[in-house]
This record gives sequence, C-alpha cells and structure tokens, in this order.
Amino acid sequence: MPFFNISDLIWDEIIYPRSARKQQTIDAYSEALAAGAQFPPIIIQPVVNYPAPNTSLYAILLLILDGIHRWSAYKVLGLTEIEAVLWQDQPLDYATCKDDMLLESARRNISHGDRLSQTDKRQVARDIVSRDPECHLTEEMLAGSLGVTQQTVNNWIKDIRARQNASRDSTILRLNRLALHPGTGPDLFRSPLFHQKKESLPGKGRSPNPAHLLIAPAPIHAVLCPVF
Repeated sequence: MPFFNISDLIWDEIIYPRSARKQQTIDAYSEALAAGAQFPPIIIQPVVNYPAPNTSLYAILLLILDGIHRWSAYKVLGLTEIEAVLWQDQPLDYATCKDDMLLESARRNISHGDRLSQTDKRQVARDIVSRDPECHLTEEMLAGSLGVTQQTVNNWIKDIRARQNASRDSTILRLNRLALHPGTGPDLFRSPLFHQKKESLPGKGRSPNPAHLLIAPAPIHAVLCPVF
C-alpha cells in the first residue's frame, strides 16, 4: 500500500459525515499506535476545482474520505506519513461530486470504527437533499448508504422535499401563465416578434393586435420529488 505525506491530506468538513471529531477516539488511537498497533489504511480521493486559499482550481488535492481519527492520531504522534488508498483513481470535480463523497464517507462509517450516530446520519441526509432539489440521489440510495430504512430517510427529509416541491410548483405556474399569455408583459415592445408582426401589418401607425402575437402554449412538465 502506498504512503502519503500527512501534511498533503485535507480534512474537508463539507464531506465529513460527523458533527465533530471525537478527541476521546483520537487519544485512544494515539495510545494504540504508540504501543505498536497497526491500523488499516485510510481512504482518500484526489479532486480538482477545490476552493483552497492560494491554490489553483486545476490543482489536484487529496481529501480524506475515511480515517480522520486515524489521521489525527498520526499527527498527534508527530508521524509524517500514513498508509492510504484511493477511492476513485481519477480526480473528481469537487463542486459537482462533494455529495457523492459525503455519502461514501458516511457509508464507510456505519459498520466499523467509531460508528455514525443517528443524529449524524440524519444531518448527512438533510445536507445532501438540501443541495439536491432535482432528486438525483433518491431516498432509496440514501437509505442504503446510511444503513437505515427508506421510511427513516423520508421522515428525516420530508419537510425539505415539501419546500422544494412547493417552489417548483410555483415556478411551473408562472411559466404556464407566460405561455398562455405571451407578449402581454412589459417585454412586449422589446420583443423581435413584436417588430416582425408590426412590419407585416398594413397601414402606417397602426398598432399591432395582440391576437396576432399569440402562439400556442408549450406544455411544461416537471418531475416532482416523492414525499411519502
């Protein structure tokens, strides 16, 4: 297994599934390491487009997905290298993949080591859903990664999904109204369609009839997030 410089690895709180590190766990790991214990390698992920100070967005940085307490214990003992393996070989775009990394980090912390509490799992689910109004990550996927039932996830996030659906419904209503009454708002006289219709009308100075400007409304559809 390859070793990496501890100082090159980043603890990113956005993709960390716990509310905080546990000093008690770090102390226990430090004592065990000092006594000669061997720990499994931590899991890291190379990323680009990471908002680090004084760092190019094209730079490849290494984030810790699993093993924050082990990494912290190594730092306490003054060790400079730690064994680690990559989750994905190719760098991921941090901006678009941080929720995937958060979910993977949570999944790896439900069955070993200092396991995630229900409170931490709930917060992970709510954080991800709040940033996912299009429902790319389903309740079933969240439940499988967090080690809980789908109904539990639904109970945790139903208020967020309800707000997202209400906002989407409002947007659809506004768009449908615009489709049913095109060219009747303040943008009418700035529209190229207005000038085209005006030029085609006989007689000078004749105002365009809004009826000439009506077009058939296009249907607007949206897939709503399920709320159980």
